[in-house]
Amino acid sequence: MGDKLNTVTMKCEIAVALVLEFLEGNLNPEVRRSLESHLAKCQPCSRLVATYKRTTQLCHRALLRQPPPELGDRLLRFLRERTLQNKGE
Repeated sequence: MGDKLNTVTMKCEIAVALVLEFLEGNLNPEVRRSLESHLAKCQPCSRLVATYKRTTQLCHRALLRQPPPELGDRLLRFLRERTLQNKGE
């Protein structure tokens, strides 16, 4: 992939492949600058990065929240009922 990254303009396929490493701060400075330059000019890729970043934030927040206690009871009741229904079919 190194040769493709040295081109003046980065292609969207390469930009998309680098999103995770970019957001985690794992790109070398030259590749990061190239990607940032691409993102400044490419609205679809820029939106993809923003969406990915927001999705990651929402997932992290969701994992920190505790589900209400009654959810476990309701889920078990639903699964038992569904299991009994499937056995009857």
